[in-house]
Amino acid sequence: MPAAGHGGQAVLCAHIEDLCGFVRRRGIPRFTDFLDEYAQSVAQGVLRRQAQGCRWMWYGGYEEAGRRLLGIFPEGQEPSAEAFPLTALRTPIPKGFTLTHRDFLGAALALGIKREVVGDILITGEFAVLFALPQVGELICRELRQAGRAGICFTETDAQDIHYVQRFEQSEKSVASLRLDGVVAALLDCARSEAAEKILQGLVSVNGFTEEKCTRQLSGGERISVRGRGKFIVLADGRVTRKGRQLIQIKRFV
Repeated sequence: MPAAGHGGQAVLCAHIEDLCGFVRRRGIPRFTDFLDEYAQSVAQGVLRRQAQGCRWMWYGGYEEAGRRLLGIFPEGQEPSAEAFPLTALRTPIPKGFTLTHRDFLGAALALGIKREVVGDILITGEFAVLFALPQVGELICRELRQAGRAGICFTETDAQDIHYVQRFEQSEKSVASLRLDGVVAALLDCARSEAAEKILQGLVSVNGFTEEKCTRQLSGGERISVRGRGKFIVLADGRVTRKGRQLIQIKRFV
């Protein structure tokens, strides 16, 4: 399934419509591959129009997952995480090595694996956890033996046993208002015009869904993603500077 952000939006929409039709006709749940936040936003729009007679659920292996599978279920079936075709893999990180998300993803893709069948990759310090479709999980456990310069060995683990604590870099900035383009400019430390351009290009999502209105007013607590630049949580508690600018607290995912 082509990525929605690379000319495949129409294909993705048609695929979601086909899955909804299949579930209505056959009464059997169906699932997508892993979708990024932009593709999730596209799919959500299709679901609002086409999912009559169906129920749906998003799941990526843990509560805060960014890349998630879409599960479409018959109207009479309760969606559940246990139904999703997803496996969690875990490997120790050898002492003396500092491995990154890029190291693990690059090693997996070097096996000929497509990006859409691999979900989030979590790195704690002592361990790394990778989510994947089951058939790909078997390949990774069998053949993936190196990431970066470190020897590794993935084994299957229970996703329910994963307790991941997200780390953040925190900062505080002031903005003229909580208008989206001004907030994005503060997040990226760029001009407001550059932030507006990214919003209009569909590169910015708010709470997982693409937002193309520069004038959207935020209220605080939103999760904002800028494709290629990172993910953030923006908090606002009503404090202002002496010049009347609003203070926001920024938590950047690391």
